[in-house]
Amino acid sequence: MDERGSITARLPVVGAVVAAAIVVVNTAAPLMGATDERIFRDALVRMHAGAGYYPAMRAALAGQDATASQVRSIRLPTEFLLLRPFPVSSYRWLGALVALTAVALCWRLARESSPVGQFFVLVGAGLWMGSLLPAVYLYAEIWALPFFLAALLAMRHERWAWAAAALAAAVCLRELYLPALVIAFFLAPRGQRRPFVLALAAVAVVGGAHYVLATDQLVTNGQEAPFNGFTDLAATVRAIFSPKQAIQITIPTALITVMGAIGVARTWTSDRAARLTGATTVVLIGATVFGGRVYWPLLFAPALVSFAGAAFPPRPPRATDLDETPGSREVAATADVHPVGA
Repeated sequence: MDERGSITARLPVVGAVVAAAIVVVNTAAPLMGATDERIFRDALVRMHAGAGYYPAMRAALAGQDATASQVRSIRLPTEFLLLRPFPVSSYRWLGALVALTAVALCWRLARESSPVGQFFVLVGAGLWMGSLLPAVYLYAEIWALPFFLAALLAMRHERWAWAAAALAAAVCLRELYLPALVIAFFLAPRGQRRPFVLALAAVAVVGGAHYVLATDQLVTNGQEAPFNGFTDLAATVRAIFSPKQAIQITIPTALITVMGAIGVARTWTSDRAARLTGATTVVLIGATVFGGRVYWPLLFAPALVSFAGAAFPPRPPRATDLDETPGSREVAATADVHPVGA
């Protein structure tokens, strides 16, 4: 391998270092103080003091003048129950660990692409996961994404039970992944759909219990944030391509995300993971445009980025590569002794 090839082969390592640095720097940045982050943190503090999840969330919502009259305003309890055993001071770094796990899974999905492609995937995923981290480290989107990415890997390798379990976990953390579970059911071969049926049943039980328990905490006149995607459509569309509007982040993330969409299209027929990513993305883009939640693209954009390496056809082997393959000299010697057509 020549020097240029050696440098290229190290690009995934460079990309991993850059991605990790992006996540760590953003984790150490000052808190952005988003309203939802304060609500979630307050609920967890109350849970540490002995309150149950639902009363704690009701009090936390009231404390931020965001009382709930609809079940959608009370998040699923899964993430909060997982975090309760840990000290409050550790939550930001636990969120960073989850973000790095998502980056690693994005790379795992792209591992068969060229080193250059892997570099772009790692940097793109790092930008998506790190840029919003100071504001969303307690948002369920961050915590559910690794399970969705793990399900994509399982779908690619036809591990149906693992895919169903991972998607069920993703839905139990963030219900917006329910379309992905339904889509995966139809993508699986007819004889392999039983795990997805069981996953749907489990999700239905969790969702039903949550609905009953959350209903007890509702008030008559709530102060929910409205769905406002159509009132600020331009900002919502921009959020689909980039987690931040700073030009140094917008340009690379937009380009890599578009590359990922092209990669999904190129591998659509050959990779169930691409089909699950593409179909889920279409559904969630519609939800994002309707809802106007600029952090919802975290549910699908990093998965898109993981296909950026497939946007371009693989590099054909060079003549020097062929000359250096094992046995090439023996083949050449044989050709000299027994020329073709002799």
